[in-house]
Amino acid sequence: MNAVASPQNLSPVASDEIDLVQLISALWKQKVLIIVVTALAGVVGLLYALVATPYYSVQSVLRPAAIKDLDELNHLGIYELSPKQALAQVGAALDSYDNRLGYFRDNQQLFADLAQPGRSLEQTFEIFNDEAFKLLQPDAKKPEGTTTPFVGIQLTYPENINGVEVVNGFVQYSLNNVRQQIAADLETLIGNRLNQLETRMDAARANYEASKEIKIAKLSEADALKRAQLNDELTALRQQLKTRRDNRINQLDEAIRIATSLGITKPTTPSSLGAAQITSQGSVIRTEVNNQQIPLYFMG
Repeated sequence: MNAVASPQNLSPVASDEIDLVQLISALWKQKVLIIVVTALAGVVGLLYALVATPYYSVQSVLRPAAIKDLDELNHLGIYELSPKQALAQVGAALDSYDNRLGYFRDNQQLFADLAQPGRSLEQTFEIFNDEAFKLLQPDAKKPEGTTTPFVGIQLTYPENINGVEVVNGFVQYSLNNVRQQIAADLETLIGNRLNQLETRMDAARANYEASKEIKIAKLSEADALKRAQLNDELTALRQQLKTRRDNRINQLDEAIRIATSLGITKPTTPSSLGAAQITSQGSVIRTEVNNQQIPLYFMG
């Protein structure tokens, strides 16, 4: 039995190798097309370079201020501002749309060539702001401390604009706004502190006045009480002295009546009165010692 062989389909073997000869041959066949495309591209590039408006780029970078520059402000004890905080405020001012618009309005002569018919001032600035300004900051992905902090502004501008003057003026404009804001904050804080001090002074003054009135009332009450007490004592003393005087007068009147009835006209003693009737010869000196009080009528 004879076997009949049947043909087999063989798949082509894929290869990663490039046949340079075939490639060069294919490119040579299309040399005319390549030359035409290259020439057209060159002409288009040359025309664009001749027609297109050239753009330039300028940037301004700010570093943190020295601590000594902020010492006078921080020394007040009212407002504290670190170099990092000051740099952050300047960066916020540079990135502020309102701040940029305010500079644009105040310096329209620098942007006169940007004006186009049918566009308002705000529309012209909005287009220029989106395309021209770029805020420069350290890469947030890098660890803190590996790079020196900074903040800046980059401006891409056409040939008919003085970009250096615009950037320098805008940076100075932003710094002035930050200074004014700090001055306003400081003035507000000082005003608040003054109001607090005035409130405390008013409270202390009211407290002093109240305590003074209370002390005066206590002193007045004590003085009135002491005066009443002294008046009572004076009245009682006067009454006592009057009573003593009346008693003394009555006592003296009684003594006078008794002395008159006994005929005593001169001061004498009981013994002298009894011995007055005795007749004695020569000089007699009498001495009388008596520890008893002699009645007043003996005084005559």
